[in-house]
Amino acid sequence: MPRNAKGRQRNFSRNIQELPKELMVMVFNACPASDRAVLLQVSKHFHELGVGTLYRSIFITSYVALRLLQETLAGPNASYAKMLRTFKVILVESSARQILAHHFITKSQDILFESNNIENLQIYAPDLLTTARKPLIWEVSFPRCLTSFTMGIYWHHTSQNSFETLFKQLTSLEHLSIQCIGNFHIHYSVDVKAILPNLTSYQGPSILLQSLAQESKKLSSLILEVFTPCPDIDTDGPINPIALLSEDRTLKHLKKIGSKDNGEQDVNVLSYLKIICDSPAAANVAMEFLPQVKHLSLLCTSMKWITPERAGHLLGSISHGVDYVTATDPCMARRLQA
Repeated sequence: MPRNAKGRQRNFSRNIQELPKELMVMVFNACPASDRAVLLQVSKHFHELGVGTLYRSIFITSYVALRLLQETLAGPNASYAKMLRTFKVILVESSARQILAHHFITKSQDILFESNNIENLQIYAPDLLTTARKPLIWEVSFPRCLTSFTMGIYWHHTSQNSFETLFKQLTSLEHLSIQCIGNFHIHYSVDVKAILPNLTSYQGPSILLQSLAQESKKLSSLILEVFTPCPDIDTDGPINPIALLSEDRTLKHLKKIGSKDNGEQDVNVLSYLKIICDSPAAANVAMEFLPQVKHLSLLCTSMKWITPERAGHLLGSISHGVDYVTATDPCMARRLQA
């Protein structure tokens, strides 16, 4: 960091400490994400105010802010990292930028290493699970007390080994959400080894349901995305996507959840089920496999996964802190910058 930049940072922190406590809180609320990282250096003053939640939840929308946060939580300020409970990272980068992706891993790993009390982690950085050589997720160690995890991924670049490597570190997880970004081809043959005994809720593609439900005996809430499969380009002969969906073994497993076998009810009894489909045809197929459930919701939408509209909605609630967003799709980039 340039010498004059370091001087400005020190002056910024010093001036903040000289403000009345009420104004300190107002300044903290109004600051963008990059300045909030700097303000962690004086978070002791906010703790004295009894407003610890102000700095226990942090979101990052730019690599620059991620770097600032990593620098802030290093060295003498490392104790502040133990206060973090919620950490959100939203970076939509091109998978071709491997150098940036590796830098992201390094900075994130440093933060997660220091912030070992994080309970809620949300990462929208699709390159983490790509299959190029070695998935970057292999280089990340997640906090052991993590109970809620949300990840945005590029589905068509994700391997079975990537999921298994991820799930091995999430054994304490109670809430899991997998959200797909961009266009992809669905493969209805995913068989992932996942042992998540404490998992109570899952949101994401239906094709992971069977793998998750086998060892998750507490699973009671599901939000499943059931979309018409897109066959590979090199597939020989005509294929009926709806016929493929009808034969999906994960949907067949859905019907078994909560069912009675020999008069005894399954340990997995759903209290809530929401199914999101991309077409009426997909919705009709999904309804054939409905299990016993207390509360059911069925949504049919033409949007698939995270479109520009969904990405804009995702960032809408934190637009005041967005200082840098990139997207590989020009249409998405224009929507996010609007």
